[in-house]
Amino acid sequence: MTLDNDRATPMSRTPCRPMKAQRLMAVVGFGAAVLSGQAGAQPVNEWMTDCAIDQTTDKQECTLWIMISSGVRKPTDILSFSYSMSKASFAVVGTAAADRARVRVDANQPVEITGCVNAICPMLPQPSAVLLEQMRTGSKVSVEMMTKRGNTIGPYGVSLSIFDTEYQQAVKKQQTIKKPAAR
Repeated sequence: MTLDNDRATPMSRTPCRPMKAQRLMAVVGFGAAVLSGQAGAQPVNEWMTDCAIDQTTDKQECTLWIMISSGVRKPTDILSFSYSMSKASFAVVGTAAADRARVRVDANQPVEITGCVNAICPMLPQPSAVLLEQMRTGSKVSVEMMTKRGNTIGPYGVSLSIFDTEYQQAVKKQQTIKKPAAR
């Protein structure tokens, strides 16, 4: 399955919804950390949940993500694979020269993501929903990114043994409404 963020279906052209500026900046910031080597202090191959209050909606915004790599920790060999709870969609973040990414759970059909911009390869919500269900019951996810020059980062395989538990915790955190401090 190939996805282009400008195509909802092969026959229709529907632009994807833009990310909120705060979430986009967080993803871009992580991408910059990966590219600069500053992400090296983050745990690798470990599912994590990050939450923040969206300043425009005062709602909790959580992202379930993992930084994945081979045993070598070069900045160009690290990818981030994330699931935005509020957007209900996945994204692969890696090199600024990203052209496309591919994600596969167990022996299921791989999902190819095109339309990468500035190191970010976002997946549309519909295929993300299918992938999420596969990941919640699967045993391994494989993620790779292809560059515009034809180089491949990965594929990196990651265990899904605790993914569903982490997902359930992220759902609970996302539903937690925190009131912002009085201004």
